[in-house]
Amino acid sequence: MAAFRIKLCGLNSVDTSSLKSMLNLASDQLSHDWEIVTSGSAELYIYSLESEEGVTAWQHHDSHALSALLSTHSESNHTADILLKKPLRTKNFSITLNDAEDKIKNDSEAVNTKNKQQKDPSLFSSVLSSLSGIIGKNSSFTKPTLHFSLPEQSTDSTDSILEVKPLKKWLAELESKEAHIQIGDILGNLIPLNRRVVAIQTRFKAMLTI
Repeated sequence: MAAFRIKLCGLNSVDTSSLKSMLNLASDQLSHDWEIVTSGSAELYIYSLESEEGVTAWQHHDSHALSALLSTHSESNHTADILLKKPLRTKNFSITLNDAEDKIKNDSEAVNTKNKQQKDPSLFSSVLSSLSGIIGKNSSFTKPTLHFSLPEQSTDSTDSILEVKPLKKWLAELESKEAHIQIGDILGNLIPLNRRVVAIQTRFKAMLTI
């Protein structure tokens, strides 16, 4: 696998030489190869805010790329993935690079998974697409028709309870009866109600109560 690349932004010659030296010394402690590049893109960008060049580069840095700030302080007002405190130590630098490797690989796997999900349609969408193709090619394809049957309605009065208060009282009295009796009594009120011509609002309130 190709080495991960590090690009140095705004570092002075002393810090640049120090990082290159530590990278060579830490090679045996690294789980992946790294190299410092001066052009092209990189997996890790190290910025120094102690130079105008470094500040300018940081102001225009890609928020999606892994970034590190090289500073003499252990804290910074700037948000970066990594904070490298000077003076650097080889062991700490190797640990930092190994952690950076894990993050790079995890981010890469997440992107690959997302791309795969976008490319692989779900089974449901595949079936719909296939059906659409069949229907489009076959002009004789007949779409199914849904038929709804409504009970005959009558204006004759029934024993159905329509008022909300009496209906609630009647339902409360049913609670003491056995389940099969409750069902029979409710259907006995519901079926006639369904056939009776009543105001929509009245029917709606009664159905909600039941």
